[in-house]
Amino acid sequence: MLIFLALATWPVTGNTKSPEWGIRPAIGRTTGFWAQVDRVVDGDTIIADGVKYRVLTIDTPEIHADKRSGFKCDAERRLGELAKIEAETLLLGRKIWIKPSGKWDRYRRPLVSIRYRMDEWYGDRMIRARLAARWQGRKHQWCK
Repeated sequence: MLIFLALATWPVTGNTKSPEWGIRPAIGRTTGFWAQVDRVVDGDTIIADGVKYRVLTIDTPEIHADKRSGFKCDAERRLGELAKIEAETLLLGRKIWIKPSGKWDRYRRPLVSIRYRMDEWYGDRMIRARLAARWQGRKHQWCK
């Protein structure tokens, strides 16, 4: 009887064969899972199922006036607002496929790739729209 109770209360993690089960694997795994986008923070940061994620492969212009990492000029802020609007159009309120990299940024946000349609990655779409730059290990210079 004790063994049965222990197994019945064991936490369920890691089954990613069927996203409809609603079981989300540990974020360190690289398989992926479905999540609903609750909020778009900016062009490269979203909140899905209550967790804040940073898109791995892109850098979008900043929209906040933070001294350390905020926008550097008005043109960057305006382009950042356009990137956020595009992100909201593509992602907000929708189910997306999140593929974790197993890494985190300096703010402890999981770094992920996002597929918003079966055949399209979000980062690639934003780069094609010229609303993001491919991440090169440092912030892109939007004010030239």
